[in-house]
Amino acid sequence: MSTVGHRPGAFSHVNKKHKTGRHRSKGSINNALRGKVDKVFISYYLFVRRLTYDVHLYLPEIALLNLNEIILHFSVVSVFRCPRFKRHYQFITPNLSRLNEVLSVSASSDVMAFLWPLSGEISEELSTILNVVSHYGLPTTLHFLPGLNTLKKPKLKEHARNVVRKLMIKWSFGEKLMACDNNTDGLSVLRILSEIKKKPTILQKRHSYLICEKSETLDVTADGFCTLKLTGYARGPPLNVNHLIHIQGYGDYQLKEVKVEDDPLRMKKKMVVISEQNGLFHHLTAVFPVETNHCKKKVPVGTSSYQAAWIFDDNEAEEESRDSEEEAQSVSMEDVEDLGVDTSLVEKFRQERMDAQFPDEIDTPLETPARVRFQRYRGLKSFRTSYWNPAENLPISYARIFKFADYRCSRKNALSSIHDENEYTVSSGSYITLSLMNVPLVVAENFISNSGMVVYSLLPHEQRMTVVNMVLNKYPNCGIPIANKQKLLFYVGYRRFEAQPIFSQHTNGDKFKMERFMPSKGSFVATVFAPVIFPPSPVLAFHEDAKGKLRLVAFGGVLNLNPDRIVLKRVVLSGHPFRIYRRHAVVRYMFFNREDIEWFKPIDVYTPRGRHGNITEPLGTHGYMKCVFDQQLNAMDSVMLNLYKRVFPKWTYNPEVADKLYSKKNSA
Repeated sequence: MSTVGHRPGAFSHVNKKHKTGRHRSKGSINNALRGKVDKVFISYYLFVRRLTYDVHLYLPEIALLNLNEIILHFSVVSVFRCPRFKRHYQFITPNLSRLNEVLSVSASSDVMAFLWPLSGEISEELSTILNVVSHYGLPTTLHFLPGLNTLKKPKLKEHARNVVRKLMIKWSFGEKLMACDNNTDGLSVLRILSEIKKKPTILQKRHSYLICEKSETLDVTADGFCTLKLTGYARGPPLNVNHLIHIQGYGDYQLKEVKVEDDPLRMKKKMVVISEQNGLFHHLTAVFPVETNHCKKKVPVGTSSYQAAWIFDDNEAEEESRDSEEEAQSVSMEDVEDLGVDTSLVEKFRQERMDAQFPDEIDTPLETPARVRFQRYRGLKSFRTSYWNPAENLPISYARIFKFADYRCSRKNALSSIHDENEYTVSSGSYITLSLMNVPLVVAENFISNSGMVVYSLLPHEQRMTVVNMVLNKYPNCGIPIANKQKLLFYVGYRRFEAQPIFSQHTNGDKFKMERFMPSKGSFVATVFAPVIFPPSPVLAFHEDAKGKLRLVAFGGVLNLNPDRIVLKRVVLSGHPFRIYRRHAVVRYMFFNREDIEWFKPIDVYTPRGRHGNITEPLGTHGYMKCVFDQQLNAMDSVMLNLYKRVFPKWTYNPEVADKLYSKKNSA
């Protein structure tokens, strides 16, 4: 009997089977989701969290960087309330003559607004400030063009926008330019400030900070210590009361207590109210000088008003030439003589030029034997593959630093606890008072007199000293040579300190050659003793000139915290071939006695043209020696020998640099 079932014929109708294709059917989806609870989205969780911790009263801080020299400055810190948007705004205008104040405000602001000049021209000092701020890191930025609506013709407005946009491209500012000339523009600006997405910097994401509104000293002791009380809004992650507090330019201090105060925004106090009749720019915008007398110009027939604006009259040309002559006459020979010549700077220029022409080459001393002069140096078969023990002959200063057993794990644990909230934390947006104990009275008085604004909370391990390696690039406008181990002022994240770094090449491998001068092109690594600060973190390096003014010399970021980084100082001894016979040569002037040749005999020699060899034996007693090479030498060749010694940074860390940060000499 056949087991094959019935098969329909060619003329039989067969119904189509139900196939869902590649996706699952509704029934299978319902079966899979049966008995499950809907997912709580992160947006709803954050909304409930804001309501729970009462952070909806968070006072956004807007920093106004006035690049327009025509606009007058208003008050430094201003708080405004806008009933229409149910928001409070805090505007801060830093003094552009104080670079440290500008950097502190930019690092602590939620939004930074730039007021660009209508002419599209800024001074060299303002250009330097923009370079420094852009390298240091910026939050959310907005760009305004005051006076744009005073231009009646659309072509003039578009031309003004294009001129300012070309200026903004230099600092990679691609945001939209907005007008701010009337109340309507002011309301639109406030709406943008309320709805714009904040982009906090790395420093704002990791560290809790307090913008000081009040400061006072209490409990002054006989030995010169006191309790410093700072009041303001807590910002950033939750503030942990068990962490240390850092005051820029003075150091780290311990918290005595944290008190949550009544929020002044809840209380009915007098503050500026912004309404439709009383606009924002009624309070913020200063008066523009308006020219009432318009002089007539003679222009060719058929010239439009737009073209006539770019044609200078003879009177204007005469005035400009007269002004230039007066400026030239203002610089007298007495002023030139007062400048003088910095002989140390001239010597550094010569040394830098010699190091560029003959890298690491030095002359063998005649008075001292080479084996005594270079007894701490050694030769390497290969700089890339030869082994160097990182724990060998460490200086005594390495006993004072901290080395992570597992750096990645420690960094992960420190950063993962940033947003933890418990009974020891204060939520962001709270109006609090910090009491710092055992603060020197001189430090407290200087902090209050210098209008200190921002203090930061430290993460775990950030009070420990270690070796910090920073990847830097020399500032293009820096034309002076910066020698190795020269004292510099560093802005590393929230810290400011002085140190004498050692420069080294930024390459692959486990050994790195020291640089005698800061390279003018390319990246290099600066190594210093400093407290722990986890990367990424911006770095700015300043040099103090003879007049006491700070000049930006380098910028970059933190590379790692590695005390085992091996930085080798290279010394190149050179000799001249006296006799050449195929691959053999007699070399002189590298050493001047027989004992030195026997001492350095195991080290290989080479020539700049790529020949490699070794020393076979000395000849006589006056420093002549036989060498054999892999190829025949040329009469123009010189014979080189490399010696290496490990170098370490000096313990020159100095966090007390407030006198230089707030000095009147450091004005733009």
